Amino acid sequence: DIDIVDYRRRTAILVQDPARLPLSVRDCLQPTGAAVSDTAIVEALRDVGLLDKIERTPDGLDTELSSSLNTGTDLSGGQWQRLAIARFLLALPAATVAVIDEPTTALDPIADHELSELIFARCAGKTTLIVSHRLHLAPHVAQVAFISRGCPLEVAPHHQLAASNATYRRMLAAR
Repeated sequence: DIDIVDYRRRTAILVQDPARLPLSVRDCLQPTGAAVSDTAIVEALRDVGLLDKIERTPDGLDTELSSSLNTGTDLSGGQWQRLAIARFLLALPAATVAVIDEPTTALDPIADHELSELIFARCAGKTTLIVSHRLHLAPHVAQVAFISRGCPLEVAPHHQLAASNATYRRMLAAR
């Protein structure tokens, strides 16, 4: 009974390995059927640290993102991840649910921390599901589902798991 278009519009998704489609920057950053203003796109690119790169290209927001095109520009893995985060940020205002899967794995530790903080701040007030092996994210969530081999071992707040679960503590110490 759920309208699939409305469901998709109300769900912002950020995946670990975003699709690298040969589209313009502007087209890559259209999270739904609704048009996003260039001002909002520029702000999102600035927020994720990608604006300078895009501004240095000859066609700006109209730059095609593909190394296989004569006029295209390719991005590094971390830059593609930043672009995906920008798209996610643009989708969040219409969303009630955010699903995030390893959002910053291709980034250095400083960028990882800064963009994780940005993502958490923007997800405030939304139901957010985070899939991650990076335990530095755990203190930011209400509940952690500690899973091994596809089976939940324990579901509890981070501080409770850290106090009661020896395997979880070992994983925290290893980060």
